[in-house]
Amino acid sequence: MNQIFDFSRFWRFFKFDMTRTVRSNFIKLVSFVVSPVCAFIVYGFMSLILGNGWTNVGVITRLPFFLIVSVIFFIFYSANCYGFLTEKNAGSSWLMIPASVTEKYVTMLLNVLVVAPVVYLVLTLALDWIYSVIFSDGSGSIVAYLFSSFGEATNIISATNLSPLKISRASVYAMVQPSSWTPLLAFMLGGICFKKSKIAKTILCSFAFLMIFSTVMSLVFGIISDGTFDFLDGWMDNPRTGEILINAVIFAITAVPCIALAVAVYFRLKTIKH
Repeated sequence: MNQIFDFSRFWRFFKFDMTRTVRSNFIKLVSFVVSPVCAFIVYGFMSLILGNGWTNVGVITRLPFFLIVSVIFFIFYSANCYGFLTEKNAGSSWLMIPASVTEKYVTMLLNVLVVAPVVYLVLTLALDWIYSVIFSDGSGSIVAYLFSSFGEATNIISATNLSPLKISRASVYAMVQPSSWTPLLAFMLGGICFKKSKIAKTILCSFAFLMIFSTVMSLVFGIISDGTFDFLDGWMDNPRTGEILINAVIFAITAVPCIALAVAVYFRLKTIKH
């Protein structure tokens, strides 16, 4: 049997870990999913009791509330889902399960980066859509508003002229996807590195990293402005090669931290000892 990755063994472990995750996080998930709509309904009843009639909450008001609750959920989930690995008893039990480090690592990534976000967003946005249908004020649902806004934003960016160069939608997608995974990986790494104050310590480390990263980027842009990379002007004048170069730069800025954090999570998981 392959000691690095065996699909049948991985699938058994994945199902086990998903079952464990559901049992330990189901109530928390439900609480975060229903809290926005419950708050809107309570607001409507309060308005009704005060004699102002039923007041619907429009999508412009619901969207910030949804974003705040979502950020809080993803921070707590990413940091605490595998935070027990730093505990001697629970962590040792999980690490002793007969599955390779790679299989456990892939399971962690799928759980935190794919399964949990998809389940949470589907449930939350579906509940918001039901609210927008039952208590319609004409503003629509959050998902319809986001799709409309994102389409308009990418159209504006695509129409932005930089000489003959145009920033494509691929650049936007290349920037958005890694950027959405980076904070999840950061808090997951903090969760399995720090024994106490996982979220606070992760935020402090993130601020320190951003300060260093911004300093490095300032030096890089300073070198570029000094004419060190003037040989790239010919590439930038060509729409095709210029677009490829812009996409590569955007991908490097957004994807490199994401990849670095993913690698750090793997090595931290590999070296955990109790």
